[in-house]
Amino acid sequence: MENEKISIISTIYNVEKYLGWCVRSLRRQTYPNLEIILVNDASPDGSLRICQRYAAADSRIKVMDLPVNHGLNKARFKGVEVATGDYLLFVDSDDWLAHDTVKTLYRVLKQEEADVVSSNFYKVYDSWGLFKRAYPYPLGVWMEDETLELTRLDTYALSFWGEEPLRGSSLCGKLYRRSLFDQPGVEPNELKFHEDWLTNLQLMPYIRKEIFVKRPLYFYRYGGMTTKYAPALYEDSKWLYEYKKEKIHSLGLQEALVPNRRRMCRYLGNHLAQMFRAGIDEETIRIFLEREEESGFIGEITDGVEVNSGYIPALKKKDIRGAMEYFRRSVHKGLWRWRLFNGIFPLLRYI
Repeated sequence: MENEKISIISTIYNVEKYLGWCVRSLRRQTYPNLEIILVNDASPDGSLRICQRYAAADSRIKVMDLPVNHGLNKARFKGVEVATGDYLLFVDSDDWLAHDTVKTLYRVLKQEEADVVSSNFYKVYDSWGLFKRAYPYPLGVWMEDETLELTRLDTYALSFWGEEPLRGSSLCGKLYRRSLFDQPGVEPNELKFHEDWLTNLQLMPYIRKEIFVKRPLYFYRYGGMTTKYAPALYEDSKWLYEYKKEKIHSLGLQEALVPNRRRMCRYLGNHLAQMFRAGIDEETIRIFLEREEESGFIGEITDGVEVNSGYIPALKKKDIRGAMEYFRRSVHKGLWRWRLFNGIFPLLRYI
């Protein structure tokens, strides 16, 4: 059955330091019938030259050079447009795959007659992959080759709507049937953050069966905009919260409403912590919180979220001062660790 073609799509922007590592891992896959699509999203560094060099050495590699920057999600869909494979696999261009990732995911997909197969992953902290750890999924003890079938009404409700125990939001490291991307409503979006999550939400109604493999097969380089203060992250999180809420009602998944609210509470908490760490003046933070409270948004997202400690009880009581005091203390208490980590982490990227 390994005569079916699989298209691997990797979008590229300012990753010349890691691009070779990624492409080499794609070329070394043990699955024989591959198409490797490298989408250069108008990257200003030397990434295009690296892509062209690999394409000259390997006929399986196609290079798309976009004349203007499209952004991650739109660039991925540009790759989908030219893909000729029966299945699609997305890989971020600073990440890499185990040598048998494609073969393993394909074997499971065919055996289980699934539409999507995903796996566990390693979070990598340095350039050489020496400092890494497998994601600790809270799913009990499994054998290495064991798999888990996901269904819409249980694990899907968590993975897509709130708790995300199976990293349901990511597109990378998952093998998809190509036909899923031809369905109505599956289209590129302009989100700067959570763009993967939105695409998976668009795909979800058409997925009959998804399988999860415990073994880590994907190597994810940790770091990026989500670890820093970024106002757009909070705004995109709010937009996605509203979108998920509408989908939950349309699909009749009422049990997912509270997990969705709880996830939004965490985004709000992360945003507040990053504001304090970034040194935003407290008057600005107070005005932000009062605006969210007066609009009714805080009351909505804390409804039914039962948490006995932290900032959420203060928010439920409309105690803006108490919520700010919580972040003032917690951020100050952990600031030295945060600064130490953020000082060391960039160095790890060069080890």
